[in-house]
Amino acid sequence: MAPSAEAVYLKAQAYAEGKGVPRDVVEAARLYRCAATQGHMRALYDLGKCYVTGTGVPQDWPQALHFLRLAAGKGHAGALFALGLCYQNGEGVSRDQAEAVRFFTIASDLKFAVAQHQLALYYDKGIVVPRDAAKAAQLYTLAADCGYLHAQFSLAVCFEEGNGVVTNTTKAEHYYRLARSTRAAGTRF
Repeated sequence: MAPSAEAVYLKAQAYAEGKGVPRDVVEAARLYRCAATQGHMRALYDLGKCYVTGTGVPQDWPQALHFLRLAAGKGHAGALFALGLCYQNGEGVSRDQAEAVRFFTIASDLKFAVAQHQLALYYDKGIVVPRDAAKAAQLYTLAADCGYLHAQFSLAVCFEEGNGVVTNTTKAEHYYRLARSTRAAGTRF
């Protein structure tokens, strides 16, 4: 009996991270592909990332986009965000800010903090979408409350300057402190 997609995926993760086995990114990519062929959402995403970065496989934008789109189609927030970045930066696709916003919005709706922050920047600056400082502050708040450092800092600035919210130095100081403690803790996304 063949191992389940989840078992293959977990083995791929072990090789990718060198946990319990010597780190081997080529073997990790091979195993991600095995799990991805069974439709495993996280394997699709991780294989897409491998092709973006050239980790364990040659860098290949068409393959990267293929696997990221498959993962996104299954509702993987990280894949949706990654596709948004591709369109935002013109990596593997033609630069298209409207398409970037579409992907960031879907990922944001899935409560993906990094996407919430990225989408807030679009509303804050009025890029592709009408400038809406209140909407930006709302999105910064969602991401900040999830512990996302950049959103904590952005929200502190909003409260300090009254951008989309009523000026409130107490809240500004709170979010600046929170951002400092998040940074000191080394929290990463």
